Amino acid sequence: MKRILGQAILLVLIFLGGSVYCQESYSIPESGETIICGSTVIVDGIWFADGIIRADISILETPRSKAITGGYMAGDVITISSEPGCTYYVNSITKSGLKSSKGNVILSTNPLVQPIQQCADEMIMDEGRSYKIDSLDWHLAEIRKSDSGKMEVYINVTYLTEKISDFTISENEPIWLSGCLYEATDIMSTSKDIKADPDIICEYLPGSVRLRKVK
Repeated sequence: MKRILGQAILLVLIFLGGSVYCQESYSIPESGETIICGSTVIVDGIWFADGIIRADISILETPRSKAITGGYMAGDVITISSEPGCTYYVNSITKSGLKSSKGNVILSTNPLVQPIQQCADEMIMDEGRSYKIDSLDWHLAEIRKSDSGKMEVYINVTYLTEKISDFTISENEPIWLSGCLYEATDIMSTSKDIKADPDIICEYLPGSVRLRKVK
C-alpha cells in the first residue's frame, strides 16, 4: 500500500513539475525582461514607423539560445511556446516623455478589445493648462527662453497625485505622448493682447506649443 501511495505521489510531482504556470498578463519595461512559460521574454526597443508605435520583442527558450525576434504592434499575437495558455496578445505599447525615455509593453492572454489609438496630425497645448492623455496628467508649467536663446517648454507629468517625471523640450525636438511621436514646433511665449481702444486694459495671453506628428 505504501509503495502504491509513493508511486502516486511521484506521478503527481512529475506532472506538476512538467506543467507551465503563466500569468494572465505581464508588464515589461523597455530594455527589461521577464520569464513567461519558461522562456525569457525581452523588450529590446520601442520605436515609431508609418504612424504606429511598435516594439521589438525577443523570446529565448533557454538563456543561451538564439533569440526569436519580431517587431510587434498593439493587437498582434505572440506565441511564447507551444504549451497550452502560452499564446499572448500585445495589449499596449506606450512611451511618454523625451525620445530617450523608456516605454512599456503589456502582454495579455486576452485579446485587445479597444481599437488601436490613432495619433492626431497635430495638437496645440497652452501654457498653464493640464491635459489628460491616457492615465497620465500633462501640465505645461512654463514656456521660457533658455540661456542659449531657444524657447523651451517645461512639462510636469503625474499619475493621480504621484509625480512621474518633469522635463523640458525645445523647438524641433521629439516628444512621446503615450503611443504617439510628435515634434515640438511654433513655441510661443506669453504675449500681450493688444486692444484697439487704448482705454481698455490689455491682457496677457498664455504661451503655447504646437505638436506635429512625426511622419
